[in-house]
Amino acid sequence: MGRRTKPDEFVRIVHKIHRILPETNVGADVIVGFPGETEKDFSATVEVVRNAVVNYLHIFPFSPRPLTPAAEMQPQIPARVVRERVQMLRRIDAELRHRYISAFLSRVLELLVEKVDNGEVKGITSNYIKVRAWYEKGWSPQPNQIVSVKLTKTKGKICLGEIVSPAPA
Repeated sequence: MGRRTKPDEFVRIVHKIHRILPETNVGADVIVGFPGETEKDFSATVEVVRNAVVNYLHIFPFSPRPLTPAAEMQPQIPARVVRERVQMLRRIDAELRHRYISAFLSRVLELLVEKVDNGEVKGITSNYIKVRAWYEKGWSPQPNQIVSVKLTKTKGKICLGEIVSPAPA
């Protein structure tokens, strides 16, 4: 695809990030089915994703855009093959997210409140874990407020939790 960063360099950079900031949530964008992608190429992508210790994936099936060089490149990958590869990467993404989020269960983290609805808060932690949490009646968190949340359970791409208090100032 003509990327300037080679796979081994990407893996090295992500490992360095994790050495310096071990709890960093690193994601990767992956385009599947770029013209000419072989089974060997796709296997190498899977290997890089696993070796780099990324925590989530943004997966995009290649779609040709008119008047771009890639739209004319051959061979175009059959849609069935692209779908299979996307599904495989989605399974890997679920494993990666679950592993990362699980490492934070029972911990209390700061949560930026994005939405409040009938005793439920939706928000995101400073390390980009999406959370749905519940709070005790008697005080009302507000959007854009930072609160402390105890993470209790994973559920797909998010974590469930309970608000334990407003975050310290």
